[in-house]
Amino acid sequence: MKKNLKNNDGIALVMVILLLALVGSLATAMMLMYSSNIGLVQDAAARSQAFYAAEGGANYLDLKLNKFYQDNIAGKGFFSAEKIYKELQKLQSQFENDLNIAGYGITIEFNPHSNYEENNIYIYEITADNGNESETIRVEYLIEHLIDYFKYSRFANKINLNGYNRFYNVDDHSFGTAEVLYSKWSNSSSYFEGELVVHDNKVYVSKGDYSAGEAVEPGEDNWQDNWMIDNSFKEWNNDKIYRSREKVIYDNEIYTSKVNDNETQPDPDNPNNDYWEINDPDISKVGLAKGKVDYNQTSLPSPDDYDYQEKIVEEFKRRLDEEGGYTYEDDQGSYSNWSNQSYSVGTKISYSGKVYRAERRNRFLWFTIPQPEPQPDLEPDSEDYNGWRDYWVEMNAGQAFIDDNNQFYNDGNYIYIDGDLTPNVAASMDFSKADDVLHILVDGEISPYANLSLDGNANIIFYTTAETVSFENGHITMPWESDINLAYFAPFATYTSNDFSGGYASSMIFNEINYTDQDISSVKTYSEDNPLRGSIDPGIADLTRVHGGNYSYNSDKTGPIRLDWSVIR
Repeated sequence: MKKNLKNNDGIALVMVILLLALVGSLATAMMLMYSSNIGLVQDAAARSQAFYAAEGGANYLDLKLNKFYQDNIAGKGFFSAEKIYKELQKLQSQFENDLNIAGYGITIEFNPHSNYEENNIYIYEITADNGNESETIRVEYLIEHLIDYFKYSRFANKINLNGYNRFYNVDDHSFGTAEVLYSKWSNSSSYFEGELVVHDNKVYVSKGDYSAGEAVEPGEDNWQDNWMIDNSFKEWNNDKIYRSREKVIYDNEIYTSKVNDNETQPDPDNPNNDYWEINDPDISKVGLAKGKVDYNQTSLPSPDDYDYQEKIVEEFKRRLDEEGGYTYEDDQGSYSNWSNQSYSVGTKISYSGKVYRAERRNRFLWFTIPQPEPQPDLEPDSEDYNGWRDYWVEMNAGQAFIDDNNQFYNDGNYIYIDGDLTPNVAASMDFSKADDVLHILVDGEISPYANLSLDGNANIIFYTTAETVSFENGHITMPWESDINLAYFAPFATYTSNDFSGGYASSMIFNEINYTDQDISSVKTYSEDNPLRGSIDPGIADLTRVHGGNYSYNSDKTGPIRLDWSVIR
């Protein structure tokens, strides 16, 4: 009995030792696991800190890129991808090597996309490193200049040609338009490189020049050898509401919406109605060689999208306050009311709340002349409807500008004409302002009834708040021997000109251009070193920025846009 008890004591002792060993092993394992978890947590925390430091560097880059864009690119006229790349290289040299965020040194590396000249994509890598841990974020930016101001001699969302129009000595890329030139797929047709072809309600772009039967039908086997899809064109969707100037594909045609909040369906039986118009550019039918017209350019914004008229006046007045300039207003003087009597040349009278000045139209100093403005019983298209203009000049703000003829404008480069520019007596203005650009805003109608000749040496940009600019009865011209560099920037106005020979305006930017019986020669584009190329006022250019789907004046600013964001490990 005692022997058995001793044996049991030995077994108990062994069991206790084994149990202690097991508990010790478990405790050791738990300690090892705990230590490992602490290391993992510490590593994760370090990586997290590095990530947030790199993200801070990316946000810093966002701010720098946007400020640099607004200061150096926004509002400038001619910025190809190559020029943007060069500007970004200048910015790269400005990054400080000692940028530090939470103890991490930040480095920013920059490279253009391999196809940046076509896609306008630029790649940045932002690295945060503290010597022990590092993290790199890769960001792709789309950086483009949507509206290439004054690149074209004539640019409009739509160019309408009526009657018989002829163009001579036309430069390449003289005309630009948002209208789309395309064709339908046919195996019997030839295609040139870059041509748009609509097939099965998709838009394809030809990769090369192909003779009839040479290219594979889009969508068939190996079609990618000859075509690529332009995804900027989408098929019409019954569930979508379309904004003005948005383009859709419907029944293998490309339509442009004419109104905002457009919920209607394009109608092939009535393709040009109040809501939609089919893309069939008039300018493509006058025999201009390939390359003279650039189609499918970025549309200027719709007047419905911005309160442009009010904002451009605000911007001009701000410029006048900050930089100085000149303001011309309607004559508000007190004069005798018109009566049916003789008036000497130069006499001013009041009529219907306006001031008029008698003008000489023959060799007599005294004569009886009709009342200012058309007589009520005359039809607008009658020969005598504008007969009063032979005798009277309305003393509006535009006439005050013409009469002043301050050729030097030494006190500033901004001229605000607070009213109409409608001269009805031929006049000439002589300028001497070759070293700067004169910005002239006409806060009213531009519709001359006689030719206004701009002579001398100056660089001039006309802006307007008017919805129409009419050169049907008179023109603003420059003598051939003058050194006047003239441009119009009126993105919401429709320009109309009838039966006019010449190519006097150097560059025109309009919502629409209407030509009737035009005989235009020497349609020359601006060279890159032209003083007006890139000289549009940035504050005014900013009013026409368009990017994204929500057209809000306060939020839609052209500039760098993040396309892709990823962490490199």
